[in-house]
Amino acid sequence: NSSRKINKYGHLLFSDALAVGLATIESNNAFSVIMILLFPVLFFTGACIGIWGCRVVYAKKIDDHFVWLKGVSPEFVRQFPEFPFGDKTR
Repeated sequence: NSSRKINKYGHLLFSDALAVGLATIESNNAFSVIMILLFPVLFFTGACIGIWGCRVVYAKKIDDHFVWLKGVSPEFVRQFPEFPFGDKTR
């Protein structure tokens, strides 16, 4: 699943940014300047990729009795019993 892969890459970049930030605190050399510049780039890139790659559930249609959802995984839907009434395809 590509959205899961994108979300994992976002989390990886985000956690790498935190590791770079913590390493920068502990060091006092020229390399720490590069880390200081690298930290915000990794941090915001990872956060943006993580947000962009996550799946969002939203309502496709709402009426007086039912809600049709989009963005729900098939595994989530299978845990519920088959609905015997109404048109499930709308």
